Amino acid sequence: MVWDQEVAGSNPAAPTTSFLPQMHKDPVSAVPRPVLDDKPPGILTVEQAKELMKVCRERDPAMCGFFALALFAGIRPSQLLHMTAENVHLDEKVVRAVGWQTKSRQNRLVDLSDNCVAWCRIGMELPPPNWRKRFDKVRLVAGIDEWPPDCMRHSFASYHLAAHGSADQTAAQMGHRSTEMIFQHYRELVPKKEAEKFWQILPEERQPAAKPADRPPAKRPARRKKPVAQGSPQLQPTR
Repeated sequence: MVWDQEVAGSNPAAPTTSFLPQMHKDPVSAVPRPVLDDKPPGILTVEQAKELMKVCRERDPAMCGFFALALFAGIRPSQLLHMTAENVHLDEKVVRAVGWQTKSRQNRLVDLSDNCVAWCRIGMELPPPNWRKRFDKVRLVAGIDEWPPDCMRHSFASYHLAAHGSADQTAAQMGHRSTEMIFQHYRELVPKKEAEKFWQILPEERQPAAKPADRPPAKRPARRKKPVAQGSPQLQPTR
């Protein structure tokens, strides 16, 4: 080892590094970055979303609000587990989320679409007990075996952007400060016609069964008179 007394100064035991090559650049920076193909997030089709809500209404109506707020308002299921019905104002068509209920720890308002409000009015149990078992049961009965991560929030972002054409508006609705997250992680290309169908997914109107008093009385068949055989003696009335 080479010693340099000028560098070592008062400490002759200190080795010098003047003989080592100087590294001015990080060697990793010289390696070209690979170009990755755009991998869109998994979302639900319009038919899958329609069948999901239909099965939920038939099998577990109290979960309709949970599914609707996640699918048509883009609220994370993990956040819905910290909310109650007091956070949801259907008449004002808005959800008021306080800081500890959001991922960003900030208060925010989430606007509700007309079809989201309609589904929430069927049933809205927040937070739903035993939600995972009930959630999976509805999903499987609806025939959706493969469930991409966070696909309801991704579906909302994709259909919302396709319908409104404003990345800023979609980002604000989802609680993002910029549109970068929308294009990098949430957005899938959706035709505008499909987006229009998505926001028209509404509960089917059910006609109430008629009450007994409202039903018209059943008509009794008229009694047919028994014919009298010809030649038979007629009974005379007694006096």
